[in-house]
Amino acid sequence: MGERVYIEAGAVVTERTVDDEGKAVTYRKVVHSWGQTYYFKEGLAISQYQWDKRFSE
Repeated sequence: MGERVYIEAGAVVTERTVDDEGKAVTYRKVVHSWGQTYYFKEGLAISQYQWDKRFSE
C-alpha cells in the first residue's frame, strides 16, 4: 500500500503499510546511528526473520 522513510530521534525509520486480508497493517524498521536495528508490526517487536519473510521478493 505504501512506504515512507524518515528520521526520528536520530534513527532512520522505514515504515511500510500493507494489506493483510483486507486490513491495513503497519510495519516499521528502525536503524539507529550506532548500528542497532529493530523491527515492529503494529507497534509490537518482531524478529528480523519475520520482517525478511514478509518483504522478501
